[in-house]
Amino acid sequence: MEFKGSELVEPILLDYFDYLNKDYLKYMSAMIEDECIGLSELSMVKNKIDGIIGCFDREMTEEKIIKVCEKIYQAMKVKNVNSDEIGLTLLEKPVLISQMKKRVVQSQKNVLPTRDDLKQLKQEKKRKVKLNTQSIVDLTPVVSQRSQKVGEDSSFTGQIQFNNFDISFSNLSLLEDACFHISKSRRYGLIGKNGLGKSTLLKMISSRQLCIPSNMSLYHVEQEVIGDDTSVIDAVLKSDVVRQSLLNELNRINSSDGDDNASRTCDIMEQLNVMESDKAPARAAYILNGLGFDNVSQSHSTKQFSGGWRMRISLAQALFIEPTLLLLDEPSNMLDMRAILWLEEYLCSWKSTMIIVSHDKEFINHVCTDILHLTNKKIVQYAGTYDSYMSSLAERRKTQQREYDAQMEKRQHIQAFIDKFRYNAKRAALVQSRIKYLNNMPVLIAPEKEGTVKFRFPETSQFVGNLLELVDVQFSFNEKTVLLDNINVSITAGSRICMVGPNGAGKTTILKLLLNKLQPTKGERICNRKLRISYFTQHHVDQLNLRVSSLEFLRDSHPGKSAEDYRRVLGSFGITGDTSLRPLSVLSGGQKSRVAFANMSMIAPNVIIMDEPTNHLDSESIDALCDALKFFKGSAILVLHDERMIRHCCNELWLCDKGTLKSLNGGITEYKKIVHDEMLK
Repeated sequence: MEFKGSELVEPILLDYFDYLNKDYLKYMSAMIEDECIGLSELSMVKNKIDGIIGCFDREMTEEKIIKVCEKIYQAMKVKNVNSDEIGLTLLEKPVLISQMKKRVVQSQKNVLPTRDDLKQLKQEKKRKVKLNTQSIVDLTPVVSQRSQKVGEDSSFTGQIQFNNFDISFSNLSLLEDACFHISKSRRYGLIGKNGLGKSTLLKMISSRQLCIPSNMSLYHVEQEVIGDDTSVIDAVLKSDVVRQSLLNELNRINSSDGDDNASRTCDIMEQLNVMESDKAPARAAYILNGLGFDNVSQSHSTKQFSGGWRMRISLAQALFIEPTLLLLDEPSNMLDMRAILWLEEYLCSWKSTMIIVSHDKEFINHVCTDILHLTNKKIVQYAGTYDSYMSSLAERRKTQQREYDAQMEKRQHIQAFIDKFRYNAKRAALVQSRIKYLNNMPVLIAPEKEGTVKFRFPETSQFVGNLLELVDVQFSFNEKTVLLDNINVSITAGSRICMVGPNGAGKTTILKLLLNKLQPTKGERICNRKLRISYFTQHHVDQLNLRVSSLEFLRDSHPGKSAEDYRRVLGSFGITGDTSLRPLSVLSGGQKSRVAFANMSMIAPNVIIMDEPTNHLDSESIDALCDALKFFKGSAILVLHDERMIRHCCNELWLCDKGTLKSLNGGITEYKKIVHDEMLK
């Protein structure tokens, strides 16, 4: 039975308590209206219903309760005036008390939540309020560092020591008493799990909150270039502010009529010659070409490009000005394989100091000479490649564990002796010496146990034969330009397909043709009618409602399931506990990707299609995604540029380039050879 609520009171309760069961609010609004009929003063209304209002939310302040009571009092004013004029009303038919009792009992079963429901609702409400409060706390990072003699006149002599510094967000400590150093011409790979403070550390260095020599130029590639009418090539050239300032001054002198500035003109020309200013346009064009801008696109205005391409322009600016210290945060994101390989080669010849944060293990392994591992609120420094560091790390952890176990065994043995003879007068001296020895023994810390990240896609029904096909497909956005031609694709049960190619070649368009989001100009799409397909877009964040929690997002996207079902799917991708109740807006990029994976999994898909799924994931999460795809019993098609994941996850490689799609039997090795040959042309 549907309960009829109060038209006056129910909207007020919804404004304040929209998280409560709607039928429950209807029932309570009707009850409150009945209580308030005939009450002519606010104090009378408050005395009558403040206890009821307080039961909705135990954490409500007295001031808020009074506001709710005032609104209800104002809404009830008219009804109370009119109620004085109401007399006895003749009933249309007799009232049967037995039937009324049955209806009331049944309505309570349908409407009123059980005690357990109310308890769970209150607990989730309290946790959500607490998490929302934490989310709006000022999260400006704070750094503290012990006195270090770096003054205004200090200079970079070849090495910088960062000693005994802490970094924290509000009450969250990221680094404690951390130390590391950087040396001239070394390339450092900063690694560690998402959320431990890698990007924050780069920000602390770039803002000079950590002591940096004053004469040291640094550049942090963090934000994309603002789009305006400036051409791409000019945006890069103007990033060298010293050169641009000299050229502007020279133009002003040349436009003036006086001859008094001849000496200054000579000085400017000499400085421009020293910095090889005349070669700057060619160098800028070379860098832009390596990052995917051809000669035509270099002349286009920056506002014509998307955010990913404007990020490339920002990267090109950093490479062009050649700072003493270059800070790169995920530079391979949004780059295709050709641009990644070019960037690897370019950075390997970099003569200045560099710190790179990247989830791409192959990129770090090829480029970096040293590793900075952020773990356990410390920074472990290692001279060598990523692979050699990981090998030594495994051995070091084994050694640390053996030393820790040996010391714990020794401590227990000594403590057992102390406990046994503590009250034995004859052994008092021995006991005291053992106590002293135990107190002076250095305390070894147990080696940190790396938590294994695991993802799991749901079980799904399996099909035999071809699941999804594109047959002789042609696609164009207009009659003049054909983007794709003669595309033939066949996806079978168990396929693990990776699609590579330069950005803008049409990879995402092929995915949309497979998804039936775009219709082919010619040819046809053939799909098993029982097939369930899930799609992860590279712009998945735009599809998330950032104002709600991940639990609420799944509930809104896939209604009709229990809270346990939503929690179980989120848990399959590491979104557990309080994290599932936090607003999506405060989650990291990697956590948002995990929520998107969970959202895909809600329909138990037979085919998974992913466009750049690794962009916001750390190395451990990429490995977990790779393993999950290996064990997934359906089929998968991915657009990827992560070399290591391609090698370990995919059994077919498609190359999309110049309007065609072909299979590469030699896999990623063959594709890398094709790219290298193109770069040499």
